[in-house]
Amino acid sequence: MMDTSFFMLLPVFLIAVFALLWIGVSALLSKLSGWSLLAERFKGAEPSTGKQFRFASGFIRRFRLLPVSYRNCLSVTLDSRGVHLGIFFIFRFLSPPLFIPWRAIESVGEQKHLFGKYGVVHIKDCPVVLLIAGEAGEQLRAEYAKLGGG
Repeated sequence: MMDTSFFMLLPVFLIAVFALLWIGVSALLSKLSGWSLLAERFKGAEPSTGKQFRFASGFIRRFRLLPVSYRNCLSVTLDSRGVHLGIFFIFRFLSPPLFIPWRAIESVGEQKHLFGKYGVVHIKDCPVVLLIAGEAGEQLRAEYAKLGGG
């Protein structure tokens, strides 16, 4: 006769392993991308006003050869004070919402790729580069230029 307690515990074990893997991968991506480094300087609350882009895409790179893709999981809000950046809640472990004031941004440029254009944000005294795709990236460049930055 087979012991059924193993089969009863198997789903619980698999769910626990999946949850631990999810948390581990989220933490690794936060560290590799530089999001956690940005959070040390720019941790901020969710914005209440401003032009908002939900399910935006982009890349965040701390190391030139290892950009981390954030496809359709970013929330970008632009207001008169700066850029609010958030990530979909299921990927948020070690990636809290960010607020980057305009005065901390060194430059916002444009970079063309095979699948479109990106707004490229360089932050003063920071190795992390943000590449924001689509309309959110275009509006980011326009707002920065409006403030006299570009």
